[in-house]
Amino acid sequence: DWDARVVGGYGQTEICGFATFIDYADMLEAPRSIGWPLPHVTMTVLDPEGNHLPPGEEGELCLRGPSVMLGYWRNEEASVAAVGHGWLRTGDLGTMDDRGRGYLLGRAKELIKTGGENVYPAEVDAVFAAMPEVDGLVPNSAKLDARAWNVPARPVRPSAQHTRAFIAVQTGCDHACTFCVIPQGRGSSRSQSVAAVLREVERHLADGAAEVVLTGVDVTSWGTDLPGAPRLGDLVGAILAAFPELARLRLSSLDGVEIDGALFEILAHDPRAMPHLHLSLQHGHDLILKRMKRRHTRAEAIDLVHRLRERRPEIAVGADLIAGFPTEDAAMHAANRSIVRELGVVHGHVFPYSPRPRTPAARMPQLEKAAIRARAAELRADVAEVRRAWLVSLLGQPLVVLAEADGTGHAGNFARVAVPAGTARGALVTVVPTRIADGVLQ
Repeated sequence: DWDARVVGGYGQTEICGFATFIDYADMLEAPRSIGWPLPHVTMTVLDPEGNHLPPGEEGELCLRGPSVMLGYWRNEEASVAAVGHGWLRTGDLGTMDDRGRGYLLGRAKELIKTGGENVYPAEVDAVFAAMPEVDGLVPNSAKLDARAWNVPARPVRPSAQHTRAFIAVQTGCDHACTFCVIPQGRGSSRSQSVAAVLREVERHLADGAAEVVLTGVDVTSWGTDLPGAPRLGDLVGAILAAFPELARLRLSSLDGVEIDGALFEILAHDPRAMPHLHLSLQHGHDLILKRMKRRHTRAEAIDLVHRLRERRPEIAVGADLIAGFPTEDAAMHAANRSIVRELGVVHGHVFPYSPRPRTPAARMPQLEKAAIRARAAELRADVAEVRRAWLVSLLGQPLVVLAEADGTGHAGNFARVAVPAGTARGALVTVVPTRIADGVLQ
């Protein structure tokens, strides 16, 4: 869910002379940035074999530099730099232009760009300053002056209607999946308090949002670091109780093994909780799940979905799936494919496995790239087939759709639906689709 934004600097020179880090605990009450010098960090873009890629091609970022402390996390090789709410990490997707400038293909919610005149020409600084994500611009000449570190006061936003509001209630991860570098870059799980989340929801509702989406790196671990260790179901229940005017609440990718009883009951019965469950499933074979250090089994994932569908038959299931994980044989791949049909996965995010530096999976026996790509294509085809049948089943059914600006919108089950011409963005309209065109119900 990252958009492409330029946040890098020159390859082989200095990408970030001064890094910033947001103190999450105080973020809502008093946004502030704390900086540490980050000298002579270099960035290159490499292919999976470690070769330098030519300008314009996308690959993995490779950062090198001296040891540095950034906020709560220490990395002896300085392979991470914090930029506002975002992390610039080894392994992120990046590219270089033909002048040697590096670009991270990702988005930070808020960031301070550093480098100024000595790194970027003035016209590029102007582009950065005009970006809505940029709260302040600190040139090289001022980056050692503490007075320049302060983020300017947020401008008062004009009254506008937004369709959906994405609220990050949690970041970081306490788990150690063998393929993942997130704990290295984002640290342990950290949760926003219930009060802080309620203030965010209130603000977005005042701005006209008709739907709230709760997000996080490991959103179902929300609350484990808070006093009393509340569960995500407690937070969702508090939001629904505090804002009866909130029409739609949706959750981002969930770890099924962490879904607590209260959250299960809300997903199963509350009409304001959208009938859309996206699982961080990753694979359909137990041995691969074990080698990934996932905490669920295939049977547990199937049981969860079946129990929810018994109570709420219309619920749509999405899943993250990895194709070609190390040691995956043909039978394991077949199990991965079969779980798509067994769960009825209609929203599939299929990722061909790619080794990440310093992860245990990168040291396991690897599959050929061609085999990985072929298996990913088969998984995507399986999802597409299940999705087509699902869309056909929705024809003639009334669907409440949240209209967006492009003449379509999303139903509660996250099906894409065309809305009548002239429908205002943010309006909730009932549509009875009669046909399918390019994957859109019409």
